[in-house]
Amino acid sequence: MAFLAFILGLIVTVKALDIRLTDLTLLPLLAAIFLTQPLLVLFSSLEFKLCGAVTHVDIDLRDAIYVSSSASLANILPLPAGLLVRGGYLVDRGAKLGFAGKILFLAGLMWMTVAIAVSGAVITSLPGHLFIFILGLGLTVGVMAIISKLGSLKLALGFLIVRVFLVVILTVQLKLCFEIFSQFVTLRGSAVYVVSSLAGAVVSIVPAGLGLTEAFGSFLAKLDGASAAMAYLVLSLNRVIGIFVTGVFFFLFAKLKPSCLTSQA
Repeated sequence: MAFLAFILGLIVTVKALDIRLTDLTLLPLLAAIFLTQPLLVLFSSLEFKLCGAVTHVDIDLRDAIYVSSSASLANILPLPAGLLVRGGYLVDRGAKLGFAGKILFLAGLMWMTVAIAVSGAVITSLPGHLFIFILGLGLTVGVMAIISKLGSLKLALGFLIVRVFLVVILTVQLKLCFEIFSQFVTLRGSAVYVVSSLAGAVVSIVPAGLGLTEAFGSFLAKLDGASAAMAYLVLSLNRVIGIFVTGVFFFLFAKLKPSCLTSQA
C-alpha cells in the first residue's frame, strides 16, 4: 500500500510539473551516484563502528559497510528491520541485547535531535523556529551526555561529528537532485528537506517511511515558499539513488565475504 501510494504521488507530481527527459541534467546525477551517496554509506558505516565501540565490539570497516548496507535495504520491509540487523550483529559479537538496543536507539535519537536543530535553523518561516533550534541543540547535548556515560566523551563527540557530516552530505545530495531537474537552490534551501527524513525515521512500521518522507518534504516546501511537487519529486529521486547505490555496496561487499559471513559459514 505504501509503495502504491508512493508511485501514485510520483505520477501525479511528474504530470503536474510536466517533466521531460530533455529537462534532465546528467552531471549532478553522476555526482550523487558516485560521490555523495557513497559518502553517505561510508559515514553511516562509521556511525555503526561507533555503536560497536560503545558496546565493546570491534567492527571491521568491511563488516560495518556490509551490515549498514544490509540494514538500509532491510528497512524496505514494513518493520524496523534495520535496527534488528544492526542489533543482531552486535549481539552475535558478544554485546548484551539491552545495551546494544540502547546505543542503537541513542544513535537514531541523535539523528532526530540534530534534525530538529536543523529545522529550527533553516526553516525561518516556521513559528518559533529559534526556540526549535535551541531545543534541538539541547536535546542533542542530552543524548551526547548519555552516550558519554555509557562509553566516553570521545565516542559521544564521534557520534555528533559523523551525524553532522551526514547532514551536510545529504544537504549537498539534495541540492544535486534539484539540479538534475535544472532547479537551482541554495544549500539552505536544500537543508530544509533533510528534516523530512525525520518523518520516515519516526514511523518505522511504514517501509523506510515510504511516501511519508516525500509528503512531509512537500509540506516543508510550502512552509518555505517552494514548490511542493518539486520537493516530492526530488525526495523520491533521492530515495531511488539511495536504494540503488546501497544495493550495489551490499552485493559488492557480500562478494568480498565480510567476516560476519565467513563466521556464519
